[in-house]
Amino acid sequence: MLFTPIYIAMTFIKTWRIRSFRARLLEFLSGNTSVAFCKVPENAAETPTLSSKLCTNPKNAYLCDLLDYTNASRICSMKPTQCIDIGDWVTCAGGLPLGSSDITPVTDLDVEVLFECEMEPHEGSSHHDIISLELMGQPVAWKAGSHLAIVLKTNMEHLSMVGFHFVGGEFIIDHKLPVVRIQTVQLSGEPNKATDPSMRGLRTDIQHGLKQTPELFQWPVHAALLKKLSKVVDIKSDVRSTTVEMNGGSDQLDIQPKKTVTLADVSTITTRSLSAEDVSDKSEEGSEAKTNEKTPEKKIKDDDKDREVLVENVTVEIQHNITPKKSSLKLDLKKGTSQLSTSLLNISSQIKSITTHKRIVSTSGPRKSQLQAETIPVKEEVTKSPSQNIQKSLKGSRPLINTKSPNVLIYSDSVAARDNLEASLRKVLDCDRYTIYSVSREGLECGAWRGRAALVAVAGCAGRAAPLLLAHLLDGGRLLALCSDLLHTVLPYYKTAEVRESEIVQFSYDKWKSVKMKHHIFCYQASPAKKQFSTESERQPSKYAGHPGHELDIQILASEETWRTPSLLQATDLVNNGVAIFSQIHLEADPNDYLGDEGFKSNEARLGIIHKILGDILGLHVRDPKEIRHVDYTMGYFLGNHVDKISLVNKWCSPDDEGRRIQKLDKLTIQWCMRGEMPLEQPSAEFLPVCLYECPENFSTVEYFDVWRKMSPRLSLVQHAAALAAVRAVRTDPLYEHLDIRLKWPNDIYYGRDVKIGGIITKASCLADDVIVHIGAGVNISNSVPTTCVNDIIYEYNRIHGTALAPVSTEKFLARWCSHLEVILQDIDTDEGLETFFQQYYQYWLHEYVLFSIKIY
Repeated sequence: MLFTPIYIAMTFIKTWRIRSFRARLLEFLSGNTSVAFCKVPENAAETPTLSSKLCTNPKNAYLCDLLDYTNASRICSMKPTQCIDIGDWVTCAGGLPLGSSDITPVTDLDVEVLFECEMEPHEGSSHHDIISLELMGQPVAWKAGSHLAIVLKTNMEHLSMVGFHFVGGEFIIDHKLPVVRIQTVQLSGEPNKATDPSMRGLRTDIQHGLKQTPELFQWPVHAALLKKLSKVVDIKSDVRSTTVEMNGGSDQLDIQPKKTVTLADVSTITTRSLSAEDVSDKSEEGSEAKTNEKTPEKKIKDDDKDREVLVENVTVEIQHNITPKKSSLKLDLKKGTSQLSTSLLNISSQIKSITTHKRIVSTSGPRKSQLQAETIPVKEEVTKSPSQNIQKSLKGSRPLINTKSPNVLIYSDSVAARDNLEASLRKVLDCDRYTIYSVSREGLECGAWRGRAALVAVAGCAGRAAPLLLAHLLDGGRLLALCSDLLHTVLPYYKTAEVRESEIVQFSYDKWKSVKMKHHIFCYQASPAKKQFSTESERQPSKYAGHPGHELDIQILASEETWRTPSLLQATDLVNNGVAIFSQIHLEADPNDYLGDEGFKSNEARLGIIHKILGDILGLHVRDPKEIRHVDYTMGYFLGNHVDKISLVNKWCSPDDEGRRIQKLDKLTIQWCMRGEMPLEQPSAEFLPVCLYECPENFSTVEYFDVWRKMSPRLSLVQHAAALAAVRAVRTDPLYEHLDIRLKWPNDIYYGRDVKIGGIITKASCLADDVIVHIGAGVNISNSVPTTCVNDIIYEYNRIHGTALAPVSTEKFLARWCSHLEVILQDIDTDEGLETFFQQYYQYWLHEYVLFSIKIY
């Protein structure tokens, strides 16, 4: 009798925990969010990514909240919602892939979930631990590769129960397959029903195997058939998408619609793997076909079991580790004409290369890998091919980073490191071209900066922003990580760390030899002084590849001389050419602070190394650190009504015994010079002489001053009025009306659609019943950096159209801007004038017939 109340209590506690867990999931799934349950295996070669690599937008995902995190599992939410296109997946109808029923007891199927399972059964599991697939929901589609992926539809109640059991220990489904990831997704497309004649045999063999008794059923054979059918469906999907693109995707391609490639040209064999002899034989047979044009020489290369066939300047890459030992895909180049073979190769180049965390080890240190060196000439040839307009993969396309952006972002969890890093960058970068910002943790994690930064520099812990920084790199961005844990995210291979105290080490890089600087507290290779720490390899990888994630070319630029651990690493994305520099040396810190007399030489080397990294590797505009920037200070001029000027100056400071008006501020001394009065000293950073009677030689007060008007009461439109006035100051002049200077909502001024040349900022403050509005307007009139300027636009217009328009002077622009602003502010006081204002604003703005969205972070 005692066990009954204990059982009731335990059941009540379990039910309460599941309900609480369900409530948290409902909170997480509100809005544009996905939830992922991940297993974190011990001694894994690669830590699990935030989102599944089967999704179409995993690189856009960033971490929102952690529901649970242990050494073995992780539950987190991410934005935006992760999507999967199941157009190249296989339908689960007919019991595929694991023999589950098409009928499920689960109702209200409103949640779409991805299950990723290992392909090797867990033999230690009993039948009582297995959870049947149809009991969790309605299976929709599946895909087999290094893992078996299944998407199904379920409801929140079953998802919460599945998630609760997932974090409680091993989660095993049919055929004793351990589940390593469960993730909510959004599905699109329709799965392939595998009814094509080339697929029907494989599908029948799979269904026949599932009907066998457990004693006769062989999982390795079944897994090989699943992988083969999944790959055939994947190829057929690529054939269809590429055929559509070739027939109607580009106006420059002259390809006959009838010359398409069907799945019959791609055959499957189950007897043996594709060998070099097979490729050679097929290449020779294909060359016997009669053509009307010359065919380039076909080359065959064998490198690390990767077969590359170069025909018509197109590379086909087939990797054996995507199929079992007795199962492979074979390209049949025997049939068809040369044009058909060329089309087949173009389509075959769409086949995704699937790797199993392969590392190509280099023994030559920082030298580029052989694979990269060999592919460079091929890329140059491909650009000359007529097929250059065909994208490699529509799913893999990503917007590239604007590397010409003038913004440089700095983040550090240490105030001292942030200040040191900012000071170092200001010494090296061309500050006339870049604006350096220090962002907070919240600002970095929100991701609003993505696509708008020429460089992101991080010192210390990156926190939740690590996935965003990785996405920035893979989108073609530039990263500088100094002593940062970001290395774990970008290069999980470097995860064996030995904690030691910060100490002074010597390292050599380029022309700087035996430079003394402070090393990071983490060491990414075991020290010979402490034998209890083991290394994964004596050699470092020259290439890191995930499945099917990012592929980076790794170069060790410098190593410290005692432990030979990497001090400077360069990681280059092979897709969009993003570049990241990882430094385990405190390049942001001035060695004079900790080296004493030896610090001067090390500091010169430090600035030189930063200069080379930013300029030669990251491709930014830099200046010589030794260059002394001499600033020529000039006198100031106080313009305005003479009586009012004298009255104000007399209030600010009284004349001394000699009649001079000297006003001393905190860091500046001002001398108000009367007519004919000479300044006490030359203008400098601490001394400013201001003339009250004279005017600057290059400034016209006649053009500048205009009639003062009353401020418009419609304060919300002031910034828009100021932006419109700036555009109309140029374009209402009949000579310049064709210049493409426009408005970007709400307050930016653009040349065309991409280049910003100015902006407006307004600030309002209330004083009793009065409202004081400060309008700040900046328009680049004659400075060619960092983007362009009005006079450069005029010069380019003259060159194209053969005109001789004169440059715009600063005073003329200011005069016209003030005049237009006053007219606009007067007009918007009336209903008729307000309508005119809207018409003029829409005449120049960029967003005509454009749908855009606003994100609130």
